[in-house]
Amino acid sequence: MRLRKSGKLLWIIMLAATLTFGGCASLSDAFPIGREDSESYEEGSGKKAKGKNQKEYDDHFLQKGSRYARKRLNSAQKLWYDDIEHILGSMEVDGELSVEGIEEGLTEKDLELVFNCVCMDHPELFYVDGYSYVTHVVGESVVGYVFSGSYGIDKDVALRRKKEIRQAANAFLEGLPDGGKNLDDYEKIKYVYEKLILETEYSLDAQDNQTIYSVLVGKESVCQGYSKALQYLLNELGVECTLVQGVAQGQPHGWNLVKADGEYYYVDVTWGDNSYHPNVGSMAAPEILYDYLLVTTDEISVGRKIDEVVSLPACTATADNYFVREDAYFESLDQAGLQMLFTMATPENAWQVSIKCADKECYDEVKDFLLRKNKIFDYYPVGGNQISYYQNEELHCLTFWVTN
Repeated sequence: MRLRKSGKLLWIIMLAATLTFGGCASLSDAFPIGREDSESYEEGSGKKAKGKNQKEYDDHFLQKGSRYARKRLNSAQKLWYDDIEHILGSMEVDGELSVEGIEEGLTEKDLELVFNCVCMDHPELFYVDGYSYVTHVVGESVVGYVFSGSYGIDKDVALRRKKEIRQAANAFLEGLPDGGKNLDDYEKIKYVYEKLILETEYSLDAQDNQTIYSVLVGKESVCQGYSKALQYLLNELGVECTLVQGVAQGQPHGWNLVKADGEYYYVDVTWGDNSYHPNVGSMAAPEILYDYLLVTTDEISVGRKIDEVVSLPACTATADNYFVREDAYFESLDQAGLQMLFTMATPENAWQVSIKCADKECYDEVKDFLLRKNKIFDYYPVGGNQISYYQNEELHCLTFWVTN
């Protein structure tokens, strides 16, 4: 920290920590965002109209989304959220934060929270890597904050990359039947989940691997990139999705909270990509695992700790869980149900069959029947081939495939 005086005004210049998150275990240009105070948008301009003591910003980069984190802030914090959102969305520096926020008691602690919430809601801010701010103090009182984003690339490069991201996202979503108009939330989420995994390789060496650019353009990333790409694409499809961070297996990790057909679930795209699991990938496994596609809080919490930047809902619904929707969920050994699943397997995905059991008793019973009693060879419609499997004992999931 360094201080410098100018008359009775004391400026305190603070540098916030930059954003770092290592490896881990037709689009619209902008959108008008309403404020809860007297400031307003010029309809359709993509510009924030000037309010009292405020400058005008061109929100070049902002995408319409659910803004989950903003909804969890109090009214004063939302004022600063909107200010920071506009500053970062236009790649500006030296933007004044609303004095009303200070009058409501907001401090540097709130500034950090609000910045994290803006980043949590906006995966399209791929060029932001931190922030700094100046505190204006008169006597013993804080009278103003001036906020600046920290940007890893210049504006021309960012605009060019934004165009590349838009083109890649449009191409990505072109495969949706009827543009997704007749799909429910589950079908949209499953489409994006599967295609992201098929088109992306997990790599700690990927460039820009904390951003959507690494996934949509570079086609390789880490968990942060996967999660932000899922959020970005689902936002385009009108599905509520936000970024969640925490620790999994002792390592920093990122995944998503989504709202499917009125209920909240968790999704972990990274853990669905077998390129993330070297032991699975080495066995010529199918590329996609479904264990963490639309799961509950209890299920996602196994082996990981959630960092609640803002409050998160208790996810208890199971109606849109992958295994439930695909008739691959078993409460007891059901030989006819197993027969149906194996009959439906196809060579295009290595004859993959994935099942989930309701509890350990069912899991042990199914596993004993298929593996220890070798009944799996009676079910597969292929002979003379080697069969491999992946087991997730914690979530009671089994995945089988043919390796030759």
